[in-house]
Amino acid sequence: NGLIEISFEGNLKLFNGNGMAYMRLFDVTHGIAVQSSDAKTANQVSTPVNSGALNLWSGKNLYRVQLKSLTADSAVFDGGKLKVTMLN
Repeated sequence: NGLIEISFEGNLKLFNGNGMAYMRLFDVTHGIAVQSSDAKTANQVSTPVNSGALNLWSGKNLYRVQLKSLTADSAVFDGGKLKVTMLN
């Protein structure tokens, strides 16, 4: 049995108008963004978006979701999860 991959899935939308909504995981413990955790959507309806494969630091770490929009419209995060894929 072994770990294959960890990824981040979240429901994301752009509140109104045109543009792009972005999300990523931020490792508060180490003060860095988690590499490959970025995901985006241009939808105004909550849409599941997925990151690439993540490499997380070992130990007890605090992670937060960061959002951004490049327009005056808000990015909205409707919940998410870490997906862990294991080999049986």
